[in-house]
Amino acid sequence: MTSVVAAPALPITSDAKSGPFDYQPLGDRQIRILRLRPSADDTSPLHGDLFISNLDDLPTPLKPNSPIPSEPLDPSRQTCYDAISYAWGPSALTDAFITPHGSIPITTSLASVLRRVRPDSPTDHDNPLFWADAICINQADTSEKEQQVTLMGAIYASAARVICDLGEGSPDAHLVLDAMANYRRRNVRRGLPMGQGDWPLLEGPDAAAVMSIPYPTAEEADATPEVEEGSLAAAFDAFLSLPWFRRLWVVQEFVLGRDAVMLLGRRRVSWGELWGGIMPWKDVTWPWYSAATPAGGVGPAQDLILPYYSMCLIRASRLADPATPHGQAFISVTKELNSVTDVAHIVDLPLCLVGFGSSAVTIPRDRYFAILGLLGPDRSAELRPDYTSPMEDITLRFWRAAYSVPTGADLLNAAGLTGREPQYPTWVRDITVANYRDHYWPLGPVSEASHNAGGRNIFSATFFDDDPHRMFVRAHCLDVVTDILPTSEEEPFASLPFMTRLAKGFSFFAADLRTVDSPADMRYPYTGEHIHEAAWKTMSNHHIQDTKPGSAERFDAAFKMSAVIPLLLPWDLAEGTPVNADYWNALHGKDPSIMTLLAERFYTLWGMRFCRTRKGYFAALHKDVRVGDSVWILAGCRLPTVLRPSTSHPGCYESLSGGYVHGFMNEEVTRQPGFKWQGLSLR
Repeated sequence: MTSVVAAPALPITSDAKSGPFDYQPLGDRQIRILRLRPSADDTSPLHGDLFISNLDDLPTPLKPNSPIPSEPLDPSRQTCYDAISYAWGPSALTDAFITPHGSIPITTSLASVLRRVRPDSPTDHDNPLFWADAICINQADTSEKEQQVTLMGAIYASAARVICDLGEGSPDAHLVLDAMANYRRRNVRRGLPMGQGDWPLLEGPDAAAVMSIPYPTAEEADATPEVEEGSLAAAFDAFLSLPWFRRLWVVQEFVLGRDAVMLLGRRRVSWGELWGGIMPWKDVTWPWYSAATPAGGVGPAQDLILPYYSMCLIRASRLADPATPHGQAFISVTKELNSVTDVAHIVDLPLCLVGFGSSAVTIPRDRYFAILGLLGPDRSAELRPDYTSPMEDITLRFWRAAYSVPTGADLLNAAGLTGREPQYPTWVRDITVANYRDHYWPLGPVSEASHNAGGRNIFSATFFDDDPHRMFVRAHCLDVVTDILPTSEEEPFASLPFMTRLAKGFSFFAADLRTVDSPADMRYPYTGEHIHEAAWKTMSNHHIQDTKPGSAERFDAAFKMSAVIPLLLPWDLAEGTPVNADYWNALHGKDPSIMTLLAERFYTLWGMRFCRTRKGYFAALHKDVRVGDSVWILAGCRLPTVLRPSTSHPGCYESLSGGYVHGFMNEEVTRQPGFKWQGLSLR
């Protein structure tokens, strides 16, 4: 190893060799580190050198769930470097990294970040050692790329710091960072809701400690300027649309580092400060809504925050120390939020597949390989970078492995018939194709952690080498779909379509009053509730947290408000007369918080269809559900699943997706007389 202290001085230009850099082969546990020559001139060429270091000479990575490194950083005996996390951008190699042994062509984006992080002078205390993939990996050597990709987790976890480059930055981007700082400082004391509504809630002091940000006094918070709603909405959207937030490789780079710093121009902001600036704090109007969003509507900002929010949640889950009060609080909240009994299961293959699969990569199969570093060294030997096998083999290999972990059952809600690529079974979603998320609803019932239709930790899937498209599970048939509320093409969610659909939903569920197989009249056949109450609970994705003190009162108030809406609207539903926005504004003015809750809950099922079954059960199911489809509860799956008989393989079923069936979201089916699981083959 070449230590930082003993590193020889490098010539700037006189000894630079002309021609391309000649990469020397690496051993199995070796990486290259680049050393940058200082320069105070932002426009001067990038000079430096590369040297080889063994993994054993790098700092010891942090242990998950303990923010204390096993040993402190020691540059005198360790190769202490900063790892660069950046978006490659245009592939044209327009710049160069010049060494005494030849030059390496690089992209404009990499050249930009290296110029902004290199030391100004030899006496500058900034670390001159870095790791950047496009320089430190021989991009012309496929076998080296495969081998180095397997080490990416160790490379970023061993770095002294990960520098996440957001670009050179515009004036608007810096204004957004300033506003985020004010918004975070003013509201952190209120606490951070981590799920739907105010549950589960991370209290203010715990949230600040988890994010490693200052916790202001009440006086300091009150003295911080308030961010005007909508004033920077467009700039906020543009900021979170920066390429770094959309690149898949940055996920493991950001999550695994012992420290992560966001770089905008030359401005540095901690990862936690940025996280606190985008989150909706308790009882505060989120300031990033666009002023152009219709009343009660949903703008693009909510979707834009999801990638960074997910990365922060995983990073904080790894750093949380169970020996500290804030670590205990965060672990408890995230276990509830993710429906796991072990915090280690928060970062698993199913979450990574569906949570980050839409992020940008240059090579499609990298959608799988870019998440390997998150899975740890104990992952299956089958899960490895492979740039030669057919794509179908790699996809089936990863999905079969994902169904074998405790949270694997939830993958069925991301797969399904709609949008399926013909070469795959319905329990696989091809995440290498564009817009694959268009075919399922990630904000629907699957987003509610407390749903538990099929029980926890009992899912098991069996696969067959002679029939790789078959998956064998345990299941119980609940009922068959008999009626579906007709709908037009999906409209953007806003106040007027929301109220229209709410009224039509009440009318649909109450139609005929008497069900096919049940003598109940105006009562829901399974729970005995009034049929309008059951209808509202179905349309609002009702869950067990809604029955607890505090939440129950607000949910009841929302139900009463929802029941009033159809009575006040001046329309004939058959005629479809448009609703005047004044009615929304009038209702909103009576109790804004309840109307907001009403809209938020209804939005979770916006991409689904209201249905009734033969036994009179109420359901919200996938938009492509058909009359005659059956609804099943799968052992260990949180949601009821819509299945359809396979036309090509008699006796097998194809999966559509999960959904909501009122009265069967919390293991109720297992308590029915004569209940038993049966074997079921999915294709």
